Amino acid sequence: KTAEHFGVHHSTVAEWCRDREKLERLFPHEKGSLIKSTESSTVSPAEQMFITWLNDCNATNAKLDAAQVKEKVKEIIRYFGEDQVRTNCRWLYVWHKKRLEMEQMIEDLPELQSSSGKEFRIAFPPAVKLEIVKVAERLKFSEASKYFQIDRNSLSDWSKTQENSRQWSKKAKCEKGRCQK
Repeated sequence: KTAEHFGVHHSTVAEWCRDREKLERLFPHEKGSLIKSTESSTVSPAEQMFITWLNDCNATNAKLDAAQVKEKVKEIIRYFGEDQVRTNCRWLYVWHKKRLEMEQMIEDLPELQSSSGKEFRIAFPPAVKLEIVKVAERLKFSEASKYFQIDRNSLSDWSKTQENSRQWSKKAKCEKGRCQK
């Protein structure tokens, strides 16, 4: 039912469950905090700044590159402070740190320069995924993959999920008699 509801393959739902179980094993002190309460559904200021920047880039068809993305994340972390971002926008903090680790590893081991960054997965919020998919659809999935260090398969899955969501929304409107032809 979950796969059908979100318009994804059942194996994707199984992967979500495995990821959740893995996170709970790695961070037992945070067990239960993976489920968002309705009270804490607000977006952190750091996340909102990143989303707004991506939205502006998409609205103006701005050409992006990896250096711009990296610099924007650094700017956000400098602006709000590393501790604040680590506490209130953990995904952005972890993403930034993993990107730095990957860069250092590639500098230390030149044979890894073809690495795609698949060694880690970050739980990007839906609004961020939406804007990154818009970038990928505007440019190329391969370019966006490099810029954001997200593998192309994930970008493709995000894109399909969003397309399925649009179709479900359109279908629901049609079933309620608000369909436009």
